[in-house]
Amino acid sequence: MNFEIVAPSTHFYLADLVAHRLDKSLIIPEVKKFADGELEIQFTPNTDFKGKKVFIIMATCPPVHDSLITFALLVHKVRMLGAQEIIGVIPYFGYGRHDKAQGSLAIIANIIEATNINKLIVFEPHVADIQSYFSIPVITVRASDLIATHIQDNSLHKSSIIAPDQGASAKVIAIAQKIGAPYTIFVKERYDHNATKIITQLNNEHDRCDQAIIIDDIIDTGSTALNTLEHLKSKGYKRVYGYFIHPVFSRNAQKIIEESGFEKVFVSTSIPLSLSPSKKIELWDMSNVLADLLKKELLT
Repeated sequence: MNFEIVAPSTHFYLADLVAHRLDKSLIIPEVKKFADGELEIQFTPNTDFKGKKVFIIMATCPPVHDSLITFALLVHKVRMLGAQEIIGVIPYFGYGRHDKAQGSLAIIANIIEATNINKLIVFEPHVADIQSYFSIPVITVRASDLIATHIQDNSLHKSSIIAPDQGASAKVIAIAQKIGAPYTIFVKERYDHNATKIITQLNNEHDRCDQAIIIDDIIDTGSTALNTLEHLKSKGYKRVYGYFIHPVFSRNAQKIIEESGFEKVFVSTSIPLSLSPSKKIELWDMSNVLADLLKKELLT
């Protein structure tokens, strides 16, 4: 089947890497924003998706509501232009942390399904059972193997692997086992909307290292990362690194990381990120994983 890859100009970086791996030219429509904040999607006049499979690649990241509406309008417009099948590729799924009782995730899932999309591919969603919120198929991509390989490629495998909270424990244990490293799981308590403190820890540090790697799915304000870093430093770790999959970086989080005691913080390309030259923050590319998945989808 003929296929195309589409992404708005605000989200083209990762999509362009994926398209390049598949020998395709990325189609980038204009997202027009009116004075009142309303959005409109405009493709070039000769754009035609008739009979094609179309992959729309974009994260529903900050500004979250603009991203959600842009995604929905893109699906609608691509369908109007004749697409036979539309697969949404969402590298970062906004509202994924709102999965508790009476949370908003179910509403967001309903909005996405209302666009009449055929399937979703989601990279490392915060909620483990995201499929349960959808009636359409959802393919979930986990980052554990990718992170483990990146750690080994950067010669950081002689480290203690740290989960800043129990939510990251499964990922941390999988990565630690893959690279043969000890691990520690911290238990945290939230005392404000964006503020936490460590209250205890669980570990298997039979071979204590003086170097640690904190691994989590999201870095938002940076408060959890900084609290964990300070706790590790107080325990005698000399060098601390961070691997965070989704760099939300709210408020002044980038500045906080730059001025922190981290040796280096690695974040994925799941969210568009404008970084000035940085000594502390480094991107790791996950386009190969998405490209491989798209190849499999083209065979179905």
